[in-house]
Amino acid sequence: MSLKRNIEEVNRDVKRLKVQPSGALLTFFGTLTESEKGEAVMKSNQEMKFPFQLTNATLPKCCDIERFRNPPTDSKEEHYQAYFINACSKLPNKRVSVEDTHKFPVLLTRKPDCVTIDEDHGLDPLNVEMVIEIKPQRKTRFSDQDIGQVLAFAEKVLQLQSRRHFVFAILTDCHHIQLFEVARVPNSYETFTYRYTTREFLKYEGTGTPPLGWRWLVTLLSQQSSSLGWIEPELQYDNKTVKLLQFVNVGQTSIVYKGEYEGQSVAIKILKHPDKFQKYLHAEIEIMKKLSTLNSASLPHLVLHDDISLVMTPLCDNIRRLQKGDISHIVLTLQKVHTSGIRHRDLQRQNIVRDCTSRVPVLIDWGCGVDGNQTLPFAGGVDCAADYVLARIDESFVYKPEYDLISFIRSIYIMLHKPDYFPKLSFGKEDGVTQIAQSVADFWKYHARSEFWKEMYDKAQHLDYEGLIHQLEELF
Repeated sequence: MSLKRNIEEVNRDVKRLKVQPSGALLTFFGTLTESEKGEAVMKSNQEMKFPFQLTNATLPKCCDIERFRNPPTDSKEEHYQAYFINACSKLPNKRVSVEDTHKFPVLLTRKPDCVTIDEDHGLDPLNVEMVIEIKPQRKTRFSDQDIGQVLAFAEKVLQLQSRRHFVFAILTDCHHIQLFEVARVPNSYETFTYRYTTREFLKYEGTGTPPLGWRWLVTLLSQQSSSLGWIEPELQYDNKTVKLLQFVNVGQTSIVYKGEYEGQSVAIKILKHPDKFQKYLHAEIEIMKKLSTLNSASLPHLVLHDDISLVMTPLCDNIRRLQKGDISHIVLTLQKVHTSGIRHRDLQRQNIVRDCTSRVPVLIDWGCGVDGNQTLPFAGGVDCAADYVLARIDESFVYKPEYDLISFIRSIYIMLHKPDYFPKLSFGKEDGVTQIAQSVADFWKYHARSEFWKEMYDKAQHLDYEGLIHQLEELF
């Protein structure tokens, strides 16, 4: 799959919103901006009471920073961020730490100003409990853009923590605070309901009773993880438990995590849209079952699975650049696979990874794979596709073994030369695929066309695996 395309897919911030008869607000992919989303949410009249019993906390009179007594009043957002983080670090009864993430893409490529993390956990998407967005002073109300932005961060948490049902998002300007709850509609990846509190004062005035917003913040930071919606990241397969330890990557169809099963490191792949992509997961499971009979260290091994996820070994890292010794591993593995009747159909550089332990290359992502000479429509990535495939992108055809080899040759060319100016699209027919395929075909008309590369294409066409190994190794 095209990594660039995958990141664009998971990071789309625009949604279409629809008010249901009950008044609950749901989101789907569409055309509304964050400002329009914020406006629609606030017009939905889904106001809620503060959801927790207030914590009784007091501070010595001299503690001005913890009381938010002198917050910034200028227009520089970084001043407010620094002030808020400093103040939170001194608040009483905290269970979580407020982490500065405005320069760190803790939610894939997204950077909320802050997130809260259990003090015993590391900074990882799986461990985020709340998101916080900090804005310069808003004297009357937070803007629709402010609201839409913090909601988008909350949605991202739910997308990356696939078992979680709801998350709280805090919006503040260090003078006021407002709380939002974003909840997942059951069995959905991208459909949510929203509720919000009133906006309350955070800044202390005088020496009397703490303002309500300040008590809200202290209460929120003292709550147990489960009360905030966070769920221990683990999956159950019948009576078997797999722990999710760390976010690894996100694709167009799934999210991948590092995990642990029976003391062994594993990779866990969880579908983002089960109703849309379940057929690819089922196909991958069946292909992997057959691959397991080949006993190859360069193929993934299926450990557990259900209807929306699979667990596999080995755990792997991305490969930025292949090494000479990798070539024979990959080509001979493809020879085994092709001899068994299987074709990968999506052999791009993103789907060649390295075993974290043995350091051998591994071919992953078999969701587009086929077993036998089936006549099927296009599925997979176009970036490195063979010319025959690019010319028939809207047709059904038999995918031959040599197309995998040509894709591998072109993957190496891209690794070596790093071109970044031709359109990309992955995984199945989508709008504009024919035009993009033509643009990619035009790119390959003028690249990898020297006699050296033509000889490699010829070896691929004739399934000369040994000859291809020797020629490719000359590049290293």
